[in-house]
Amino acid sequence: MPLNPVRAKRLAHAADWPWSSVRARLAGRNDALVDVKPLLERVPSFTDFLDIVSDPALEARLRAGWRIGRPLMDENRLRELECQLNRPVMPRKRGRKPRAEQDTGQRELV
Repeated sequence: MPLNPVRAKRLAHAADWPWSSVRARLAGRNDALVDVKPLLERVPSFTDFLDIVSDPALEARLRAGWRIGRPLMDENRLRELECQLNRPVMPRKRGRKPRAEQDTGQRELV
């Protein structure tokens, strides 16, 4: 399955998809919704970028990360990101926390 959603719809040209930003990017000009500069600074040839054949294994990893909302990075980079964000990013142990760690919010009546 291609990363390009237009190809998934089997259109002849990416610019044929009416809701696509491709027309603006191919023309190299902003439109009412798209600022083309950020992507075009990273991708020297947008036409060549559209023709990239996807790697099924990488695509599966990207989709899995997207579904669970986790970045696709190695363990060292995830730890660095946790430090930068000061919040957990690494997958944690699944399931309920042990009772000692649970905050039930209930108080004993005295």
